[in-house]
Amino acid sequence: MSQKWSYFRFTTPQQRKLLFEIWEENGSVTEACRKAHVGRATFYYWKPRFDEKGYPGLEEFESRVAHKLNRKSESIEQSVIAMCR
Repeated sequence: MSQKWSYFRFTTPQQRKLLFEIWEENGSVTEACRKAHVGRATFYYWKPRFDEKGYPGLEEFESRVAHKLNRKSESIEQSVIAMCR
């Protein structure tokens, strides 16, 4: 039997807002997560930011993509472009 991989999308700002609105309303993390369709780990991931910045802090999202991990110097980049042309 082959292993199946699940892909979970990133949460949207609306989901995160709903998550914390429900949590503040009734105090139940489980119910808030169920209604916002997120896992408990997501709640605890965003909670420190919510405690620090409130609802505006839920709008910001720092991408996990390494944007500059494989970035080469400008001279190397130009050399490669010139060779391709």
